[in-house]
Amino acid sequence: MAIPAMIAGAIVGTLVFSVFFAVLLIPLGIVGYKAWRLMKTAQQQNVRQTDSESN
Repeated sequence: MAIPAMIAGAIVGTLVFSVFFAVLLIPLGIVGYKAWRLMKTAQQQNVRQTDSESN
């Protein structure tokens, strides 16, 4: 009885851990991607601004 319960517990624990990680990482990934895009657009605007100032 104990061994099947241990196996079931390991499987359930792994599933719960995976779901917890996914719930945590997906929003973090979205926020990180948006921040990265904002940084890229800010850099591009900065480059355009310095180009127009140098002319």
